Amino acid sequence: MRIRFSVTYCRLCQLKPQCTWDGRRLITLRLREEHEILEAACEHEAQPAFSREYSQRTGIAGTVLAGVGVLHLRRSRYLGPAKTHLQHVPAAAAINLIRIAI
Repeated sequence: MRIRFSVTYCRLCQLKPQCTWDGRRLITLRLREEHEILEAACEHEAQPAFSREYSQRTGIAGTVLAGVGVLHLRRSRYLGPAKTHLQHVPAAAAINLIRIAI
C-alpha cells in the first residue's frame, strides 16, 4: 500500500525542515512478513562478513559494466549458445587486456 501526501499538506507541515523529501511525500506500507524480511536483510548487510563478501562483488560488477559499456555485451550478435560463446571468449580477452593497460 502506498500513501501519497498532497503538496498542500506537505507545505503546511511543521516537520518539513526535518523531512528528507523535497516534493510531496510518498510512504510505502508493507505486510509484516515483508517488513521482517527487509529488516533481516538490513541487519545482514550491517555485518562485517557481508562487506567482505560484497567487496568481491563490486570487482565483478565493474568487470561486467566494462563488458557492457565498452564491448556492447548486453545482447549477443549471434544466435545460439555456441556462437554466443564464441563472441564472449574474445570479449573476455579484451577485458583482460583493458585491465592490464589501465
